[in-house]
Amino acid sequence: MLHSRLFSVHRKGAAKSISQGGKGIVVRYVTPEEIQRAREIDAFSYLQTYCPGELVKLGNGVYCTKTHDSLKLSHGKWFWWSQGFGGVSALDYLVKVEKVDFVDAVKILNT
Repeated sequence: MLHSRLFSVHRKGAAKSISQGGKGIVVRYVTPEEIQRAREIDAFSYLQTYCPGELVKLGNGVYCTKTHDSLKLSHGKWFWWSQGFGGVSALDYLVKVEKVDFVDAVKILNT
């Protein structure tokens, strides 16, 4: 079965994801406002609210996750040392670490 995915961000900041699978083409869309709201949620707050058992306190405001002990969260930012990248928002975390599709991640953070 042919399966492909295309993601694009439009000039006005909206995003859409196009998937082609066995049942035709599916277009999913998020507004610039939904993207902005998703970007306002930091990764620590997201994990603390939705995955509290995943956080491990290391001391003085520094945390790691049970799943990825080299992923450190501190002062509103996170960095995954073993992979060499980081971010600020929960949106960054979901897309880069959890490999959630951008549109799906925006939808998750807006529910």
